[in-house]
Amino acid sequence: MRWYGLMGLLLLSLVCEAPLLANPIIIGTPEQPTIEGGFIHQVETYGQMNQKNKNIDQSVALSEISDEFDSDQKIKKLLTLASHQNKLAYVLQKAEQMKLPATVALIPMVESHYQTDAISPKGATGAWQLMPATAKDYGLESEKRENFTASTNTALQLLKNLHQQFGNWTLAFAAYNAGTQRVSQVLQQHPQAQFIHELNLPLETQHYVYRLKTLYRAMAKYSADTGPT
Repeated sequence: MRWYGLMGLLLLSLVCEAPLLANPIIIGTPEQPTIEGGFIHQVETYGQMNQKNKNIDQSVALSEISDEFDSDQKIKKLLTLASHQNKLAYVLQKAEQMKLPATVALIPMVESHYQTDAISPKGATGAWQLMPATAKDYGLESEKRENFTASTNTALQLLKNLHQQFGNWTLAFAAYNAGTQRVSQVLQQHPQAQFIHELNLPLETQHYVYRLKTLYRAMAKYSADTGPT
């Protein structure tokens, strides 16, 4: 229950967005992980960030003793989607068979909340948000992208290939979002880059990687702090 409770909180935080502000800084990154208050990947000024932290401290001190955690239907819906028909279990099992990290199971959470009927404006479809051309390259018929088993097999093979190509999971996840060609081009332009933001990738891709890393690090720390249950 602890793991699912944390995952629900983190999933809910992914839908929070903020408008661009003057003199922005990116928070919710590996360098500035931010889960307090339920915000990840907002763009804020330093002054607003400090004020928010003060507000968080005050809100924690003044928190009512209530059963708000007992009535959050959004959390229930997200976790139900991930666990429906053992979808999450299948990803973890398949990933282990293919010798991939369990972290790949976070991708459908960020991409679609594990919804098999999700469709993006760009034409990506399914829990893994596969584009028609990508599906075709891997022998998956376009209409079968909503089939969770088939799309999972395709997506994991794609991820395995991306990791073999780039030798790094951060770059593999970036390529999953932005495309192999885009990542290859920016690596040629910035061969000495040490951080994802130095690669001049689209902001959407940078946020995508930050979300995955923030989820991963929060869950890894939570697991280390609590130990086996």
